[in-house]
Amino acid sequence: MLAHSGHVKGIGAVDEKGNEQPRVTVTLATGIPEAMCKQINLGYVDHRTINIEDYADRENEGIFLERKAGERLYHLQQRPDWAGGTDG
Repeated sequence: MLAHSGHVKGIGAVDEKGNEQPRVTVTLATGIPEAMCKQINLGYVDHRTINIEDYADRENEGIFLERKAGERLYHLQQRPDWAGGTDG
């Protein structure tokens, strides 16, 4: 999880005391304990408190809801043979 956080946050800035200031804040809506999220510098929200529809139709506010984000991570435009498609 920490490695993925680094990819999402990207390069931050280092202040005069040598503390990293990330360029973005990453908050997880998760069942992972809050203390663990804080330990690795991630925000935390209890996933049971999220109403996904609160984020729908808010593109004009800069908020985009992708209801099938987890599925879309694994869909390739052209699937390789091993995934039931063709490599071409």
